[in-house]
Amino acid sequence: SEVAAAAAGQQQHVAAPLVSGGGVCDSSGQERKYVDSSLLQLARQAPRQTGSKAAEARLPRLLATLQSSRVNLSDSLNVEIKRVVPSFGRNEGFVAFLLEYNVELWNASVALSLSCASVDGSHRSQVKMYGGETGADYKTYMVWKCDWPVEERHKECHTVHLEEGSSRTLRASMRSCQSPKLLDESYNMAACVSPVWETPGQPANSGILKLPQWLEWNFMHGVEHFLGYTLSSADKRVQQILKLFVDRRLVTQVLLTDANVQRPGYETQGWMGNDCLYRMKHRARWLMPFIDRDEYLRFNVSSANGGGGSDGGSFSHAAATVLAEQGLCEAGGKKGGAAGLEAMPSHTPHSLSFGRFTFAYPGDSVRAFDIESNLREKHLAHLCPKYIVQPSLVHVLFIHWPTSWVQGTQSLWLPAAMLAGYHYRTAARKSTSVTDDMLRRRRAIWERPSSAGSGVRGQRSPRRCRPREEHRPNSLHWMHRLQPQIGKRRSWTPRGRCRSVSPPSCSA
Repeated sequence: SEVAAAAAGQQQHVAAPLVSGGGVCDSSGQERKYVDSSLLQLARQAPRQTGSKAAEARLPRLLATLQSSRVNLSDSLNVEIKRVVPSFGRNEGFVAFLLEYNVELWNASVALSLSCASVDGSHRSQVKMYGGETGADYKTYMVWKCDWPVEERHKECHTVHLEEGSSRTLRASMRSCQSPKLLDESYNMAACVSPVWETPGQPANSGILKLPQWLEWNFMHGVEHFLGYTLSSADKRVQQILKLFVDRRLVTQVLLTDANVQRPGYETQGWMGNDCLYRMKHRARWLMPFIDRDEYLRFNVSSANGGGGSDGGSFSHAAATVLAEQGLCEAGGKKGGAAGLEAMPSHTPHSLSFGRFTFAYPGDSVRAFDIESNLREKHLAHLCPKYIVQPSLVHVLFIHWPTSWVQGTQSLWLPAAMLAGYHYRTAARKSTSVTDDMLRRRRAIWERPSSAGSGVRGQRSPRRCRPREEHRPNSLHWMHRLQPQIGKRRSWTPRGRCRSVSPPSCSA
């Protein structure tokens, strides 16, 4: 097939572009123009729906198959548990139950004394609850979490008894399965990929057309792994597009079989992001939980140590550079420290939040990449922000900000001059009057194989285009106590609502 041919042509150089794009530096530092790729040709083909039968057997690198279940917590309290997710690191393990949030359920839950137990009763731990304890607006999900023996991290399935009270009344027996060998690495940056589809006659909004270019852009900028959520009824083109990335272990898949999510939207995106959060805990240092296929990150920070230049380089290095330059801390209490929760200094950011510029669609939505469009609106859109997050520092997520986090951490708002989302979502030419070539003339830091024929991740090469110098402000803003104001409007601009702070020291 065309995709297989494309895969064969890239066997020896994993970090070469999987979809060629305009304004990209090749290994010699020279720029070249857009060229068609087999993946884009595939995405342009007519829709080809697949049935749901045996979908699981056909999916490569399948981590888990998801379906919700209902549980009677008491005689009067019946709840739907969206997902049960096992999560293991080297030194800790736990099982997370994902539920939709509402005030009544939260109050009823905290009033119960729930515990998790193994089938033989050799392990038992109290359920900890997150999601309703903060003042964040737009709480949509809550999490029950209980410790689980780290010695079981290599098991594929875990049976958890949910018990109530000192009498240990059995309320539910839940079984959670995933393939732990598929997520056996650590990543500086990972991304969650929600299902894509397209509406006939609307190519500008086709998630299938946007998927290959979005995956490659983020891969070229340091996203080391993608956790992709796949519908059992998905268009066959989706799997063919993903194959090139799956073959290189860049994508791991999660299959959705719930009948009510075969056409997911805004309402179901939240629990997918939270499921992804818990599957990437202990794995990813930074995570992009809710960046859509028509949204692209544009960092603009100093490129110390060869990373994160004006519009190219590694996103994770750029995020670390933002914190290091301000004397702020990553998880672990150190600049650039490994993930961990020992000694959180005051004002440690659990997430970096940013606004979005609205861009016009490219002239030819079928044949052009989104980033070929260089026309945008003058100001940040009056929309809720997006963010990247440190998974070890948060418990529950909303699409636009975390709603539960480790005590002592906060969300950090970055001005558009440092980080912005480029959102390709309008056909209006009159309002998109500002020319912005930052992504159209993108620069990338390339990886080169450490030895011929390795076919795996190589060592970084410093060759890259010269970064353009941009003005960058020296003050940041904390989104502290701003969410009630944000939530009431459902649209916002940071102007006048954020307060500047003096960055604290990273010494714990």
